[in-house]
Amino acid sequence: MRNFIILVALICGLSLSAQNSKIEITDVKPTPFFPKVKNGQVLRQLVKLSIENKSTETPIKLKVEMGGLETYYQDLGTLAKGSSVHDIIIADVSEATKVILELSNSRGQMVAQKTLTWLPQKKWKVYYAAVSHQDLGFITYYQNIRKAVREAGIDTALDFCRQTDDWDENNQFRWNIETSEPLIRWISKQTPERIKEFELRVNEGRIGFSANHNTISSQMVGYEMLARSFYTPNRYVIDKLNVEPSKLALINDVTGITRSWPLYLKESDISYFMHGSNHPNCLYDMFDKPAFKWISPDGDTDNVPICRSDSYYSPNKVATWDMEGVSYLINRHVDLDWQYDCILAYDSHDFSVPTLENATNIKAWNAKYEYPKFRCSLVSSYFEDLESQINEGATIEETSKDAPDSWNDQEIIDADLLAKARRANYEIPTTEKIATMAMNTSGGYPEKDIFQAYNRIIMYHEHTNGCYDGGNHKYYETENAMHETLVDEAIAYNENALQTSLKKLGSEIKTKSDAIVIYNSLNWKRNDVVYLNKDEIPFKYFNIIDPDTNKPIKVQELTNGKLVFYAKDIPAMGYKTFALKEVKKPTFNTSIFSGRSSLENDFYKISVDTKKNLISDVIDKELNKNIVDKNAPYALGEYIHYDHFSRDWKKATFTDIKVYEGDMMDEIHIIQDAYLTDKVELIVYVHHNQKKLDFDLEVNKLSNGEALISGWNRYLKEASFCAIPVKVPIYQHHHELAGGVTQPGNKDLQFESAESSFYAIQHFADASNEDFGVTLSTIETNLVNYGHPRPVYWNNDGRRPKEDIVKPENSNMFLFLMNNFFQTNVQVDQPGLKKYTFSINSHKGNWQEGNAPTFGWESSHPLVSQYIQKNKEANLPSERTFLTTDKDNVVCTTLKKAEANGDGFIVRFFEMEGKTTKVKATFNLNQNISKAYILNLIEKDKTEINVTNNEVEFEINGHGVKTLRLLNDSNLSHLSLMVNAEALSNEEVKISWQPKGNIDNLSHYNVFRSLEASCEPNALNFIGTSETNVYIDKTELNYGGWGDNRVEPNTTYYYRVQPIDKANNRGNTPGVVTCKTPDSDAMDSKPNKVLGVYNVHVSPLAQEDYINLWFYTNLEKDVDKYRIHRSEEPNFVPNRENLIHELIPSKDSITFHKTYSTAELNRQMYADKTVKVNKPYYYKVAAVDNNNNVGPYSDASYAYMKHVPINISHEFVGSKTFETFRPKTIVTITSEASGFDMYYYTEGRKITSEPKKYTGPFEITERSIINVKAYKANTKDLVYSYRRFVDVNQNMSQSDYNDYFNSLKATDGSYYSGWVSKQYGGGTKEQPKDVWLGFNLDDDSIVGGMTMIADRGEIFPIHDQFRLYARNGEELTEINFESLPDKDIRNTFHVTFNQPISADGIMILFEKDKLPTINNDEQDGLIRLNEVTILDDKKKSIRVTDLLPIE
Repeated sequence: MRNFIILVALICGLSLSAQNSKIEITDVKPTPFFPKVKNGQVLRQLVKLSIENKSTETPIKLKVEMGGLETYYQDLGTLAKGSSVHDIIIADVSEATKVILELSNSRGQMVAQKTLTWLPQKKWKVYYAAVSHQDLGFITYYQNIRKAVREAGIDTALDFCRQTDDWDENNQFRWNIETSEPLIRWISKQTPERIKEFELRVNEGRIGFSANHNTISSQMVGYEMLARSFYTPNRYVIDKLNVEPSKLALINDVTGITRSWPLYLKESDISYFMHGSNHPNCLYDMFDKPAFKWISPDGDTDNVPICRSDSYYSPNKVATWDMEGVSYLINRHVDLDWQYDCILAYDSHDFSVPTLENATNIKAWNAKYEYPKFRCSLVSSYFEDLESQINEGATIEETSKDAPDSWNDQEIIDADLLAKARRANYEIPTTEKIATMAMNTSGGYPEKDIFQAYNRIIMYHEHTNGCYDGGNHKYYETENAMHETLVDEAIAYNENALQTSLKKLGSEIKTKSDAIVIYNSLNWKRNDVVYLNKDEIPFKYFNIIDPDTNKPIKVQELTNGKLVFYAKDIPAMGYKTFALKEVKKPTFNTSIFSGRSSLENDFYKISVDTKKNLISDVIDKELNKNIVDKNAPYALGEYIHYDHFSRDWKKATFTDIKVYEGDMMDEIHIIQDAYLTDKVELIVYVHHNQKKLDFDLEVNKLSNGEALISGWNRYLKEASFCAIPVKVPIYQHHHELAGGVTQPGNKDLQFESAESSFYAIQHFADASNEDFGVTLSTIETNLVNYGHPRPVYWNNDGRRPKEDIVKPENSNMFLFLMNNFFQTNVQVDQPGLKKYTFSINSHKGNWQEGNAPTFGWESSHPLVSQYIQKNKEANLPSERTFLTTDKDNVVCTTLKKAEANGDGFIVRFFEMEGKTTKVKATFNLNQNISKAYILNLIEKDKTEINVTNNEVEFEINGHGVKTLRLLNDSNLSHLSLMVNAEALSNEEVKISWQPKGNIDNLSHYNVFRSLEASCEPNALNFIGTSETNVYIDKTELNYGGWGDNRVEPNTTYYYRVQPIDKANNRGNTPGVVTCKTPDSDAMDSKPNKVLGVYNVHVSPLAQEDYINLWFYTNLEKDVDKYRIHRSEEPNFVPNRENLIHELIPSKDSITFHKTYSTAELNRQMYADKTVKVNKPYYYKVAAVDNNNNVGPYSDASYAYMKHVPINISHEFVGSKTFETFRPKTIVTITSEASGFDMYYYTEGRKITSEPKKYTGPFEITERSIINVKAYKANTKDLVYSYRRFVDVNQNMSQSDYNDYFNSLKATDGSYYSGWVSKQYGGGTKEQPKDVWLGFNLDDDSIVGGMTMIADRGEIFPIHDQFRLYARNGEELTEINFESLPDKDIRNTFHVTFNQPISADGIMILFEKDKLPTINNDEQDGLIRLNEVTILDDKKKSIRVTDLLPIE
């Protein structure tokens, strides 16, 4: 019996084993998903259980045994035969735990078992951060983006915060404001309640704003411009609001960031930086890394910002809010071996505005799952989490490399504008220093003008430089002009501040005669030349007296009419006075023409080749070396033009050279004949008293002839350069950044993915070895090529071939002057006169020993001159320094009035040579310094330092920065004010006061206004300053970035007045005074003067001519009408006869995300289409309020539409079949005026024809530039020159969807445009037609294949059914071929012919019964070919194209 039982058991066991072998657990795979748990439940993970069933269907139950946890069961339902995957739940564990999984059948018998060790699983946290992005001027006008995206985005975000207040904390709406630029203007428009709401949301962590002003081109701006870009959020906004400073700087849509960026970050106490790049990402080396630490150029390893680089169209987002969509995001990071448990889902794109979509999806997700835990988040929250994990031991990569920006060449698409902006980058800080000197000695400070000058230049350097494309001519011309006004306004603000300050200082300088005051803005004593315009001095003839010798100084009149003299010992950060003595005869010598072929002074011996008309040698006498590379392909100062249409480098011809000699400097005038110019003149100034050569290059650029067209496809791309072929053996290049010096071409110092074909420099570039070198300092353009000239060869996709980072092949340097290569935000053409100045200097030793930084700073910061009248009663001495330092490797970049968070003056220093240095700074202000503090970059006090006899000492790191606050004891403690306020009208209040006490040291008064009775004297309530005892508070537009000021009718206002002394100490504020403005019906004031009236010609590059006028919108709420007057006289008086339009903004609207009345925009526009070409016009505009009060008229705006009366038109010659098609265009030249003989010649890609007299229409067979010269009849007197590009379509199609999607687009070099056929070839779904596209080739081309790129979007059908034909003459022969789909890119096919063929044309045929379909009524039957590349037998493109490999 016992044996029987054993036998039965054995049989049963064998039977069970046999059954078990048919069902097997093949895999247990964890997922990142942890379902939502309720109170008291154990956290469990969703796991994928794979089962192989070799038996029949059977019900299955899962038993899960885990150590220390209660066993639990899960019904898996019926197990089908074969392989299956089941979702099961496994409890979360905190340590490795044994897990037994048992499968049992319906009888409870175990059929499979698996034992495994279950490890703790990562609980993913996803910070889903929606980030605004808005290029001012991209797609539409500045004013539209500003209203509909930048400002409306803030309002919408506040609304969504309110709507989600009762949601779970992780799900609540949050919004990241990309740039802080709109905040000041937005704040000035808000009620106290709305401001408090914004403060609440910021402090709650619901709204975050970036710690930088805008998406700045960081390598193009100067030191102080870059510093001020951090002031807006964490100084100006923080001073106005009760919020904490932002810890995150954020830049989207900019490809590269300067090496010195982390210096400014850490000095501003900004912990984090987020870079959302466009293509190409110049920090791509760091792409897809959780973050990296970016070490500052000063080597500070204790304070290192944590940074991250991603795309602003990031792949790290959820496409579908289900397990598949979330798995993509998580698995992407698992594949990257992500060591952290947090992920940043970066959600931004062009013109992103707040939506509730993310918050709603996150709410739904988090209701289902504990993990991955999604949070509608600020970007900074991700960094905070990441930092906490780093502090707990997680590793993070560190780098100190540079990331030169590939898009910096966009700023030379308007060389004139960059030239003005570059000068303003230097001039505005100079003005600021002089204004501070004036405040300290005379009182008053032009704070608003200086603020707005900085603001305008920073806005100019925002990465968007112009219009989207040329399709909308009005938009194209207006947007470019609006961009130009940013710089023009900055210059106007700065000039006003400078002249105001100079007038104050000059009036305080004691002098016995009329005099010239020379100001030095740098912190070391200087010997340098001074340039004067004759009209600066009221005397026809005069002597300038040296104050040290009391003898006349030599003065030279240059050939350009300017006067120049050499000024010695100009005090550091100060001035020196030179007496003027009127005389009856000329006292200065002029530059005299000389026929010499060489020049020699104490520094250089220069040889002039009079046969070749160029400078052949520059011998440094001290070094006994020729610094000119005689083996270089280009001469010193040679203008070089690259024409991309012909792929030809156009060398200049040197046609003339003249030498002039003078007392102060000699001049060498070199004339060059260059392509597409009618003047290239280079003047080289050879200084007698300095080891320096100055160059003035003037280029009068002619139009390239390309018309405005829609889209990004252009043909006449061009670039120009100036050669500086210096010869330095065993060389190394260096150049200055705004806060550092780097070596171009050094892989150890530059990201591999960053730009290397050109570099943006600040004050100098240098080629040197340990024995000697040559320094280049350039002002108007700061883009430099090393080794050889080249543009970035941008194609029509906005991509470019990447150069390897290698040491330049020689020591030559080239100024990159102009280009128009980029496909968007770029002017098609930039004709007109361009002026460039640069200097070179040779030196002993390397760049540091040769004082390259000092040379660069002095070249770009000329001495400032001022004429003053005799004033024996003044108080200031004839010579004075305000600041000196004992080290020459430290530069003071600003001396300024402190911001609203503190008193005193601010001074900032940068170290220039990479040497940690102890510095002693000595100050000579009108008051003794009692205290000094080291600050962060944005003026937050950090550490007090000792002051001894107005001297402070500090240590500065190599390439570091130190910002100091200087304080003295206030003299205002006993000063009191009696303040009064009275309404002058419905929008005007007069505040007046009487001071009691000593006002000798008084500078000015600050005035504050509030709607709240407390009227705290803070930055939010600050409305202006007065140097008198009266302030008129009225509605005031501040279009330069300063907050607007609004005074409204029937409103009670509260005021305070605060005295400020000349050391910028704030005095006590007396009690609040109140005033209520009357109703408009009682005391209605007239509207303010209309400001900023501008106009532009629409368009010299298109077949239309009219004037687009625009101006800034008045702030008064009752203004909704503008009268526009026009005259041909500049000083006309507006009247009914010259009234051309009454503009009523509320009658029009714009739609961008939402619809807005144009009355809400900060600019108004009017297109005047009644003007005539070649006539001057002047416009004046006045605002009219609802009571019909007319305000003062604007200043006159001058307009002139220059028009050449020659037209070039063309007509394609068509064909009915591809067999007979040959590219042909008939060109017709007409003149709107008579009395001309017209001659023309054509420029093709390879051949330029001889000039012919135009007698009638002619034929061209290839794309060509038609050049026309119009001469006065029967003479050789040239009257007009004109050129235009004329296209010849090399393709032909059976049908085009419309004019835009034409057959030409199939081979235009861009993946983003293409040819589209008519649907079903113009037939119907029931009766389709064959569709074909043909390409004309040169006769007897050898063709080996092609690449066909259809639209890769998922909604478009696959284009894989086609036939190919070769055309020879008028016969078509079918081609046998193999077509392989691209392994990575959808709808792309690589076609290889079975054997190469000879053909003069190729045709693709899509047969009517095989047209592509995808079950989409809109897309079925359409052929969409974005690009077709015809390849030869070596797989190279037959046609000239910029197309790059597809990605």
